[in-house]
Amino acid sequence: MFEKYRYHTLFFADILTYDSREREALTYLFQVIYLDINGVVNSKNIKGRPVFVQRAVKKPVDLIAEARVLKNKLNLPMEEVQAIFLTSVRDLLTTLGPFPPLVSPEDAWTQVLRIIE
Repeated sequence: MFEKYRYHTLFFADILTYDSREREALTYLFQVIYLDINGVVNSKNIKGRPVFVQRAVKKPVDLIAEARVLKNKLNLPMEEVQAIFLTSVRDLLTTLGPFPPLVSPEDAWTQVLRIIE
């Protein structure tokens, strides 16, 4: 149920932001952005359909703008933001287990970097 996982992770990021825990919120927000870049679909009960269907970066653009706000609020250099992104995505990949996304964390970061700068 990837769409539900995505929704709850985004909700958790919002709660952390509201609680002034911006750095932790950024971690979860990056996980949602990564899922969105990979075009998460729920295909658990549909045989023959891929778990991930890649789309252009449209859905996460607003979330990347939100990440930019957190980055600026925390006054983080881009190298540190990249480290947070890659670490949080690798943590997500361990959760996803046998369902690896099509877009690698490094390729996703390239897409995020173009928008977040």
